[in-house]
Amino acid sequence: MCHSVPKRAGRLARWVRGLSIPCLLGATLWWLAPAPTAHACGCLSPPVPPPPVPGAADAEFAVNQESELIIFEVDPADPVAGEPATVTAHVLIRYAGDPEQFAWLVPVPSVPELELSHAGAFGWLDAQTAPRVFVNEGESRCPHQEYSCRQHPRASCPVPPPPPPPCSVPGGNRGSQPSAAPFGASEQQPTGFSGSQPGIEDNFGAGDPMMAAAPVTPPVQVFARSQIGAYDTVTFGAGDAQAAVDWLQEEGFIVNDTMTPFMQPYLDADMLFIASKLVPGAEADEIRPLRMRYEADGPMIPLQLTAVAAEPHLTVTALIFGDTAFEPVDHPLVTIPRAHIARGLDGRTNYPMALSRVIDEAGGDGFIQEWFGGPPTYAINDPGGCCNADGDFCGIAFNGQCECPMSPVDIDDCSADEELLGTVELLQDLTSRHTFLTRLTTRLSPEEMTFDPAFRAMPGVVAAPGQMGAPLTLSNQTVNIRDCEPDVVDQDALAEVRAIELCAAVYCGEGTCVAAGDTVGCDCDAGTVARVFDDLDGRPSITCVPDVPPVDLTAGGLEIPDVCASSALEQGECVALGGFRATRCPDGMAAIMAGEGSMCAEITAAAGDPGGRNYQAPLAELPICAPAPPDCSAEGWLSRGEVEIQGEECAANLPHDSWLETQPPRTCATDRAIETLPWSERNPRSTLERRPDLLRGLDDEIERFQAEVDEIQEAIAEAAANPDRCTPVEDSGGSSNPRGAAGDNQDGGGLCSATGPGHTGSHTTLLTCLLIALTLITRRRTQTPPT
Repeated sequence: MCHSVPKRAGRLARWVRGLSIPCLLGATLWWLAPAPTAHACGCLSPPVPPPPVPGAADAEFAVNQESELIIFEVDPADPVAGEPATVTAHVLIRYAGDPEQFAWLVPVPSVPELELSHAGAFGWLDAQTAPRVFVNEGESRCPHQEYSCRQHPRASCPVPPPPPPPCSVPGGNRGSQPSAAPFGASEQQPTGFSGSQPGIEDNFGAGDPMMAAAPVTPPVQVFARSQIGAYDTVTFGAGDAQAAVDWLQEEGFIVNDTMTPFMQPYLDADMLFIASKLVPGAEADEIRPLRMRYEADGPMIPLQLTAVAAEPHLTVTALIFGDTAFEPVDHPLVTIPRAHIARGLDGRTNYPMALSRVIDEAGGDGFIQEWFGGPPTYAINDPGGCCNADGDFCGIAFNGQCECPMSPVDIDDCSADEELLGTVELLQDLTSRHTFLTRLTTRLSPEEMTFDPAFRAMPGVVAAPGQMGAPLTLSNQTVNIRDCEPDVVDQDALAEVRAIELCAAVYCGEGTCVAAGDTVGCDCDAGTVARVFDDLDGRPSITCVPDVPPVDLTAGGLEIPDVCASSALEQGECVALGGFRATRCPDGMAAIMAGEGSMCAEITAAAGDPGGRNYQAPLAELPICAPAPPDCSAEGWLSRGEVEIQGEECAANLPHDSWLETQPPRTCATDRAIETLPWSERNPRSTLERRPDLLRGLDDEIERFQAEVDEIQEAIAEAAANPDRCTPVEDSGGSSNPRGAAGDNQDGGGLCSATGPGHTGSHTTLLTCLLIALTLITRRRTQTPPT
């Protein structure tokens, strides 16, 4: 339930990355409830971090709790047998670190029955009851072709006789060819080829020396102490949290003074605590889930002080087995609109983000039903009937693999895996003894954990015998215009939608999802900063969190290093939040994910809300040009018809009026004439019609050539108006040189300098002036200085 798996271990992070539940669970006091409720949370108490190591890099220091999954069993009271109502909570504890540093605390209303549970049951139930979310590609919304080709049928023409073969002999066998085989021999035809659960040692009793030595009114009162698997557990009560912490430290439990202010409210409510540590020599991989059974009418999850170790948008899921359905007390049930489901970056579905959004819109304390009905039936996957056979017909016995955990045929192979057998027995017990399963999930950030959700039975809601429930299923389709995006009329509007549609898989909470370059991020509101965290789907997400943590971990004396001391941002500011790095960006910039952290980038487009919904709807409204009409060849014409999806009439894709004119009927003469034409002449429009961009490019080329023609005409007119500047000059060899021997005129606009003796403007020819004009144009374009 309140747990975490460390992702990275470092000098200052090793003891906190495996934190399970903060010891501070639940501020709704027990005596305020009309009936006792069952707690199923606790904490892995953080020890004092080791001193800094000279020369070592600063590691991330963080209390990291990503999600909680609790299995509850509710058994109603039996007045006939005199049995009270009970709640059994299976608590999954995840820890990675030094086994000697492991210490787990959980508040309880009374001395519980403690046993080991089985981690495999959590994984199986989670997989079977989790929501099914699908985002499929929708049908293409590209406009359909409105035009089709029509043409007259071919003319019925007589077939001319074939021409006579060469070298035919009159009177002989006309058209026969000489045989390559000798006379009288037959030709050979080619031939084809075809080719057990662990025991529980209970040391609690009248002979327990610790209990016997305890005073009548001690600062700490021990009610039970026992070894369960690899755990050394003790159930105790106290009036003062500091006295309890001192006693735990004396008993070898790694609990520091940071926990003192958080334990006191529970002790003030006359609650007890269960403390657990690993026995000497045990390893971290021996940590198992715990099963706790209380007298209570309904389950409750203490959350108020879970904020100490919670990630943003912490997912809390309760699997409640009973004889009826359950609902949250005084908290709404929410639904996610189907239209909100979408895919984000890298095909990521946005269920976690959409769930956070609808819960916030409902006031921040809503739940969603993810399973409702009879529990899933645990059955061995045995399509061949091997597990139910009387004999070993499939050869599964003694093969070293456990295919059928509950079958006598495979019992020898399966007996070596006690955890697997225990998981199967637990699943069979849960799914066969209870007739209804309700899966309820919420998402809350630490600042929203101001209540302890409790659950109550829904009267009259029961499952039919043998009827299995179903998981929540959500599906949606993308707006598919992939094949016609170049034909969208407003390309700027298309680019804006494409930029912000990635906000579907981002939820900024107290901020706005924005596009920044080729990705999206959060423009956080005043008083909040951006933080990257591991989301429900195991992938990193970014969101906005308060710039002041809701719980001050240093209040109990814990020293937290400055994680921003070694972090430098080119833009913005690094903010340290309880061992995590966060980012504050200046105006006009937003925080985006960068590696394992965040950085600031310039905002290019804004979604206008926190994200977590589908942003593709505007794509369906964008005008798109109709496809260019098909090529009908020279003898055909276009016919226009009705289509389901009609496009815009864009100039580049409109047919010429002549293409719509009905062609005259075909004759033998016209067919023979057409057949003799090259393909390009028989299909004069095919390339241009299929490539409207070539038509647009051709218009640009025509404009450019027209400009060149105008320039040439202007240069010719200039040369004709100044005949002296167009007079060829005699060079030293007697040849005519239009460029001049001494260079150009001083004004730089002419081509000829001084004219030679005997040469006048009357000698200027049109060819000479044209040559001079072209040379002038070349110089102007290349800006070559005159020689």
